[in-house]
Amino acid sequence: MSDNIGGISACWYILAEDIENCAILPNGIIVEPKVGKEWMKIPSTQNRNDVRITSGNDRLGTYNVAISVSIPTPKLALTDTTQINNKNIIFKYRTGNGNIFVAGSAENFLSANVRRLTPSEASGFSGVQINASGTLPHPELPLI
Repeated sequence: MSDNIGGISACWYILAEDIENCAILPNGIIVEPKVGKEWMKIPSTQNRNDVRITSGNDRLGTYNVAISVSIPTPKLALTDTTQINNKNIIFKYRTGNGNIFVAGSAENFLSANVRRLTPSEASGFSGVQINASGTLPHPELPLI
C-alpha cells in the first residue's frame, strides 16, 4: 500500500460504464476509457483528500477502501458532482511524490456518493464531499 507521504496532490474518477478495458498486471493496472470518455479530474484541495486502504480482517486477503475528497464551494462550477452520486467508479490519485495509483478495477468498483458540506460556524468548510468505498482483492495499484 502506498504511503501517501506529502498528501494527495490530484485525483480523478471514471464511471464503471465508461471503461473499455481494464487489466491487472504483476506491476500495476491499465485502465482504458471508452472512445470519447476520459478520467474526470476532481477539483479538490490537497489538504482535504483522504485515501485509506487497509487489510481486511479476514483470511481472504481483502482490502477495505475508504476515500474522502472535499471540493470547496468556489470550485464547484468546475465539476458535475451529481453524475458520480450513487455510481460505481474507479478512483485514480497522485501522491505528493508524483506516483499515480488506482483504487478499484473492472471487476471491483468503488461505490461513490456525494454530500453537501454546510459549516456550522463561519470558519468551517463549505462545499461538497465525495466519498467512495469498497472491498478489493488487492490494494491500490500503480497506473501503467
